[in-house]
Amino acid sequence: MKFVNVFQSISKIYLLVLITVVVKIILLPYSQTINADAVSRIFASQKWMENPEWTTSSVWAPFHFYIHGAGLMLWNNTIYTPKLVTIIFSTATLLPFYFLTKREFNQS
Repeated sequence: MKFVNVFQSISKIYLLVLITVVVKIILLPYSQTINADAVSRIFASQKWMENPEWTTSSVWAPFHFYIHGAGLMLWNNTIYTPKLVTIIFSTATLLPFYFLTKREFNQS
């Protein structure tokens, strides 16, 4: 009986992740990237994509340049690729957050 409850709670989080991905993809055409900061970061990611190297100094932390640059290597579309990469990472972070809070605050 306890196994069924654990399975139901785990399946709920995966259902939440799936629903979140679907909603964000449905809203994707309505999102706008007009902020100069976001556009500058994508240009920096595109520059990294053309010549991958370790960034030793920058105004911003380089980790997202690597992630978005790798996404741009797969599909070189500066409009949708960064948004899709952000959707994937933002919904994937729901899983560790859920399991961490469940471990820390579960009252068993």
